[in-house]
Amino acid sequence: MIIDLHNHTIPLSRDSTLEPISLIDRIAKLGIDGVCLTEHDAAWDSKELQDIANARGVVVIPGMEVTTEVGHILVFGLDRYRSEMASMKRLSEIATSEGAAMVLAHPHRSSVYSNYRIRADGSYGSVNFDFGIHGVEIFNGRGSRSENDFSAKVAHSLQLPGTGGSDAHHVVEIGECVTEFEDVIEGLDALLGALRSGRMVGRMFNGEIPDSE
Repeated sequence: MIIDLHNHTIPLSRDSTLEPISLIDRIAKLGIDGVCLTEHDAAWDSKELQDIANARGVVVIPGMEVTTEVGHILVFGLDRYRSEMASMKRLSEIATSEGAAMVLAHPHRSSVYSNYRIRADGSYGSVNFDFGIHGVEIFNGRGSRSENDFSAKVAHSLQLPGTGGSDAHHVVEIGECVTEFEDVIEGLDALLGALRSGRMVGRMFNGEIPDSE
């Protein structure tokens, strides 16, 4: 099952021009099975989106892209943002206590490689990133090939599975990157289980997979 795990819509993400209905319509037309709305430090009420999703036959799951001192984290399974989540340690504690799942978003843009000595040239120092992360976004629709290859190296270094998401803020960016799951994902609970199990692979929507070695 194919899901685009990373997208932004208005009014919750101010840097987006996408209405939720426009995003969901486009996802349905592309033949993608589901989409996650991961707003910046904010979360949709899933009930607000359900009628649109049901009418178009697309699975729609709300999440968040939380800004922390080590970079941006995609979080699934929390119903609201709390300011204390700006601390990665505290976000990890909250996510663990509430059964949420976390994915490290576009690490080529974050402070992960400076704080944890994971460098774009492929050299690594000692890595200590024990925050209960379940995956690394190795395909980001706004990332270049070299940037996404770097993210794949981060996933390899951390020994975590890779995911894909378009990071769409505008209609032309929808459906660039996706995550392919072995399981059928019918809602949040199934998504959380699949993310925890690691039974997934990120890719371009055309099926390209980066070299993570």
